[in-house]
Amino acid sequence: MTQALLGGLATGSVYALLGLGIVLVFSVSRNVNLAQGEFYVYGALIASTLVGLGLPILVAAVIAVVAVAVIAAVLQVVVVARMESAPHATQLLGSIGIALMMAGVARMLWDTDERSLPGLFDRDEPFDIWGLSITPQTIVLFTALAVTCALLWFLLTRTMLGAQMSAVAALSSRAGLLGIRTNSVARLTYAVAGGVGALAGIVVTPLVFVSYHAGLGLTISGFIAAAFGGLRSVRGAVAGGLLLGVLEATAVHVGQSTMKTPLALALLIVVLLVRSESEASGRRWRTLRLWRARRTAVPRLHAVAGRARPLASAGRRGRFAALAVIAAFGLAGPHLLAPYWLSVWTFVGVLVVVGVGLDLLLGYTGQLSLGQTTFMGASAYLVALAAKWWDASPLLAVAVAMAGSVAMAGLVGAVVLRLRGYFFTLATLAVAMGLEALADGLPEQLGGPSGLPVLTTLGIGPFALDTPEKLFAATWLTAALGMAIAARLVRSRFGYAMRTVGHDEALAAAVGASPFSIKLRVFCLSAAYAAAAGVLTAHSYLSVSPSVLGFLGGIDAILGLLLGGLGTVFGAALGIPLVRLLPEAGESVASYQLVIQGFAIVAIVLLMPRGLMGGLRSVLQSLRRRGDADATPQSPEAAAPGHLSVSAAAAPAEVPARDPRTEPRLRLTASGVEVRFGGIVALSGVDLEVAPGLITGLIGPNGAGKSTLLAVLAGSRRPTSGTVRLGERDLTGIGAGTCARLGIARAFQLPRIPPHMTVLEVAMLGTFRRGRGGILRSWWRGQRELAAMEATACEQLRRVGIAHLARAEASTLSTSDQKLLEVARALASAPEVLLLDEPAGGLFEDDLPRLAQLLRGLAEEGLAVVLVEHDMSLVMEVSDRIVVLNEGCVIADGPADVVRLSPEVIDAYLGV
Repeated sequence: MTQALLGGLATGSVYALLGLGIVLVFSVSRNVNLAQGEFYVYGALIASTLVGLGLPILVAAVIAVVAVAVIAAVLQVVVVARMESAPHATQLLGSIGIALMMAGVARMLWDTDERSLPGLFDRDEPFDIWGLSITPQTIVLFTALAVTCALLWFLLTRTMLGAQMSAVAALSSRAGLLGIRTNSVARLTYAVAGGVGALAGIVVTPLVFVSYHAGLGLTISGFIAAAFGGLRSVRGAVAGGLLLGVLEATAVHVGQSTMKTPLALALLIVVLLVRSESEASGRRWRTLRLWRARRTAVPRLHAVAGRARPLASAGRRGRFAALAVIAAFGLAGPHLLAPYWLSVWTFVGVLVVVGVGLDLLLGYTGQLSLGQTTFMGASAYLVALAAKWWDASPLLAVAVAMAGSVAMAGLVGAVVLRLRGYFFTLATLAVAMGLEALADGLPEQLGGPSGLPVLTTLGIGPFALDTPEKLFAATWLTAALGMAIAARLVRSRFGYAMRTVGHDEALAAAVGASPFSIKLRVFCLSAAYAAAAGVLTAHSYLSVSPSVLGFLGGIDAILGLLLGGLGTVFGAALGIPLVRLLPEAGESVASYQLVIQGFAIVAIVLLMPRGLMGGLRSVLQSLRRRGDADATPQSPEAAAPGHLSVSAAAAPAEVPARDPRTEPRLRLTASGVEVRFGGIVALSGVDLEVAPGLITGLIGPNGAGKSTLLAVLAGSRRPTSGTVRLGERDLTGIGAGTCARLGIARAFQLPRIPPHMTVLEVAMLGTFRRGRGGILRSWWRGQRELAAMEATACEQLRRVGIAHLARAEASTLSTSDQKLLEVARALASAPEVLLLDEPAGGLFEDDLPRLAQLLRGLAEEGLAVVLVEHDMSLVMEVSDRIVVLNEGCVIADGPADVVRLSPEVIDAYLGV
């Protein structure tokens, strides 16, 4: 056992060296470098080539380390630096593209042969120390780890470059204000990380062989090591790497070698869950009780009279035409294609089904899952196992496969969706690789590498899909049906919530949409698409093997979706055939597949992030807006930004009157609220009462705690102590989403505008809490509800005076109009309490009286308003009561005339 532990420490040293490179890159650029394993491979292969040319091993090692460091620096300049402001998913996709491209080039240069290196010493016999057998190269490995750690410690703590790296890590791009050349620091960091990775490959290759395809697995092991220290700690990466090596060695020693990889990847998920921020589970049941209690009290959306034409009708002819073409291809393909091409296009159709589900997850909710083909593989395995174990009928096997895959997705999603950004993506990759390794290592249960035969024939009653022609038609008709369902879903209440979650979870919570719940439901829906693809795959090939569970099996779906366009529904049908059919161009092209895939991912991420469909959609929308502008000229007064003049443009449907109130409005109270940030007290013992029908002004100097108090009232920040109540309900710490569903609406100081949404669509987000449509309901009643949402949003846009901008893209509005849009969105929820954070910011002077009139009208209708504003003339004019904060404490509370004369207020704020 001791000897096995020694071997585990040696393996763990390799993981630690890889983890150190990942820690360096993440600390400076907040980017997870998935090509770190490729630096290992290149270091070993370059050194082996140089040794083969007759160079001494030490000289070859130095040249290889320098060469890989240069390669890493070049990649940082050419690719990584261009993605530094991109979302996490985009950066990860670019990193995956780099890894694939490097692996493909390595295959071209060194073929598929495994290579090794001679040891640094002529003596190969092991030493016997305290009963342990230690080879000289193992000592070299331990020494390399120790020396690398010492050098990195010296670099980070004792050099000017290390100080600059620490500054960039802490301040990001703002470090440039200190005179630090952030690009140069990032480039040098990548170079050091590349050199460390190459060193790992050089010192290990005398012990084990290396080949071009080893990089991904090594990167994951290095990431596990780095994650153990939170991706920022050198000591944590070393400890994590050694622990992982020992766990793997222990599993092998006790005879469970098949569990080595699943055990390591399970460790990764555990570490990520411990290290990352997750939603507080203790609040869920309490939140559920509040959700049930509030449902009958929420003002419902009014039905729209007449035949409504909601926004979902835009582009309806184009969608119908696309679905008709795909369905016609499914029906006519068997008569047009040769048998070989029929088989190829069948698999393309399977990937299209997977791609549509992945588009819902990635394109709309922004969650990059690298394990969606895992659910396809799980479904195919369940089809085979249901027939093998239970002799199930075809329909029962399909039902078991679909239900089992979706249930597995629910369990996996409940865990991994607690993670954010890089952590979620890497966790899904760990699940995919772990299940593939598990299936490969269980020959008795799952057939091992050979897989399992499928003994059923898919069919309904007497109609059996027992020929390639019928399976082809079924596959493409399934793809068309899947796209029709997805197109309907994304143009529904739930679809707007998906898009909001994908761009801004804080905004989603502010309109009453639970980001975690929406992501989990979409994750399961995406798995259902993959499960349907798995059923088709199993019956098309009549066998299933472990490779269908892994990440590499679905890289074509990811690449095709990128090419076709994320967030377009139909992008998968356009991009996946282009990607999948490329290897069919010839054997010479197929040999370069990894290079082509990697280069294509990088090129699309950098040059065409919205894909082919996204670019086409942008052009069509631009032409449509230009046509609308030409057809409906606006008066100069209506078109002037920032003016509150009400447009005479009619709403797309009849607008109902304001919701009648049959119950008295509720009072919002805060008692003894205290908020601490470490040793800093932001709020101390704050009491506040917000009564219906009154405007409560909240003022104070910068840093007084106004925004913090507003965040506590909205539920987006949990107070250190104290309580917040709406009526008799305790809202303390239940989260912004639940507070919004209970009737607290917030307009942010800095407008939160999702990209590529129109003004009308942003205003419609506010109606989310008043609707009922989910994934299933959106299919048959979603359009009627969407029409009511549109009518309600139009009413509020007219109320704040920007109805004439309804079709404009919201992100193009002036700051003043975006502020008004924030107010309209909040009012569309028919709130109990309205929280306004500096709504007058950016407005013109002559617009302030109109804003004051709007606020007084809201109060007259019985709405409780909290107004945070620096324009004292507006606050004094409209506020029924003013609360003054200074250094986190309430220093005055009362009518405006009384507060204005308070000496404390004059000294702290008004006397400036």
